[in-house]
Amino acid sequence: MPGSATAADSLHDHPLLALPTPSRVRLDGETYKTDLHLHLQGTFAPQGSLLLTLDHQINVQLQLIQFLMLFVLASHARTRAGLPSPLELPSGRFVSPKRLVEIIRSKIKPGERGLDGLFDNLTPDQLSNPKCVLLARLAAHGVSRDLLEWVRGSGWRISTPPSRIRITLIDPEDGDQTWG
Repeated sequence: MPGSATAADSLHDHPLLALPTPSRVRLDGETYKTDLHLHLQGTFAPQGSLLLTLDHQINVQLQLIQFLMLFVLASHARTRAGLPSPLELPSGRFVSPKRLVEIIRSKIKPGERGLDGLFDNLTPDQLSNPKCVLLARLAAHGVSRDLLEWVRGSGWRISTPPSRIRITLIDPEDGDQTWG
């Protein structure tokens, strides 16, 4: 119908898609698939506010498991770059699903704000669905799925320069903390 907008039109007009985005970004000897600014903010609580903000303008609400996955991957990226991070995670370029589960389980302390036992039976295979849902939500906002880079047999990483990753943990009792 003339004059009617389609979903493709609205994505085409999205501010991020209007910006020139290189297919690869090199920084400090590392190659990244995106150059997005990423701000992850939230709390370790089942009903907490969990938000991913990209390039200071796109807000994506997260499920708890998605927040925890991104928290680990963002901490990993910042640690590898020698930047302050809430979790020091020395390891290779990627974080395997098995290691992600181990870190998520270790981060959840017994009795922590209703999370006790929530992830006791979490397996690496169970991370696939939250990851796919997150990638679909990013794509719906016009964000490249390359933000989460996957290499079979190695694992995942956030593929944007670590200096552009900011993590804020919201804690009403102890005060908020921000890295980046």
